[in-house]
Amino acid sequence: MRNLCINIFTALVFASLFTTMVIAQTTYYVHPTVGNDNSSGTSPQQPWRTLNKVSTTSFEPGDIIRFRAGFSFPGTLIISSSGAPGNPITYDRYGSGDLPIIDGEGRDLAVHMLNKEYLEFKNFKITNFRTGTITDEDLFLGMLIESADYGTVNHLHFENITVFRVNSVSRKNVSGSRFFGGAILYASGETVPSNFNDVLFQNCTFEDIGRTGLSTRSEWWLRNDDTTFGDDLGDGRTDNWFPSTNVVFRDNVFQRIRGNGLIVRVTTDALVEGNFFDLCGDGISGNAAFNFNTDGTVFQFNEAQRTVFNSGDTDARGIDSDFRTKNTIIQYNYLHDNGLGGVVATGGNEVGGIPTRFNLNTVIRYNIIENNARQGMHFSGNLIGCEVYNNIFYADDRLIML
Repeated sequence: MRNLCINIFTALVFASLFTTMVIAQTTYYVHPTVGNDNSSGTSPQQPWRTLNKVSTTSFEPGDIIRFRAGFSFPGTLIISSSGAPGNPITYDRYGSGDLPIIDGEGRDLAVHMLNKEYLEFKNFKITNFRTGTITDEDLFLGMLIESADYGTVNHLHFENITVFRVNSVSRKNVSGSRFFGGAILYASGETVPSNFNDVLFQNCTFEDIGRTGLSTRSEWWLRNDDTTFGDDLGDGRTDNWFPSTNVVFRDNVFQRIRGNGLIVRVTTDALVEGNFFDLCGDGISGNAAFNFNTDGTVFQFNEAQRTVFNSGDTDARGIDSDFRTKNTIIQYNYLHDNGLGGVVATGGNEVGGIPTRFNLNTVIRYNIIENNARQGMHFSGNLIGCEVYNNIFYADDRLIML
């Protein structure tokens, strides 16, 4: 009996190892000058050449697609396949030199991910600069990441990505313009509630962007302050609030952003930590970072400086806990030299209405708020249960308060 048990155990171990070993993992290489799309692509000596070849090839979980460092790849990269839990598809570089560049050359998109999951994207630069006069119709992006009538898109990790020189329109009163610029995670559709889970942006840079650096966006956003999914809102519509989860923005840099640096929408327990914001709002009213229609967002260990106050702006602060939010925490941040203030918490300028405007239980604590023009901290609207304590406010004799 003992030998039989040992044999059964050994067979199970080998079966498990065999199952693991048969999972395909192929590494592909892309080189824009010596490559050939008719090659196998599976060695540095026989690389592919174009983004189109990568965009139209189906990959398997565990596959790695490597782009030659030091070169630019013109066009749009479409992510064609999903990985699997514990076995993502990875896009990365190979060779020495500067990060490879995906150059959209003024197209609508430089990188597009539609209903694809279990992906890791690292060590790239992405740009999408449109030459000539930019009109109010010129709305475009560096990266569009979508969950559309799909349900939950899981595990999207972006590390060491630089998105730069995206000059989408940055003018007041251009409808929807804030949803364009550097990178947008967009949960959309009309039939299947859709969101994201396990999203990480880490050690990324967003610079010289019009209009928004990085944002989450959702069509599954309707709720009142006291409703849950499926409840009647009171005007014939129903609560369809379907937030993204496990969203982390860590150790990123946002600089020279025409509007808002970072916008967090329709999430639960999002973490925004260790980011650096400089010269946001340098063309249109915008805060360095804000959350809207979220639960439990935490801003911590961030630095926001020199957010620009343009004449007539309503926003030019470091961090904003905006309306339709619950349980936001703003702590351990260094907010200084911003054009309109360090921190704002607002419940919106309307009490009542459908969907309701509210800001519940924001906590602002342990921040250093230094040399911000006009306001150190500002509050407005239907703000309930806000707690403010143990912050340090400082202004030296150089500061002119207007």
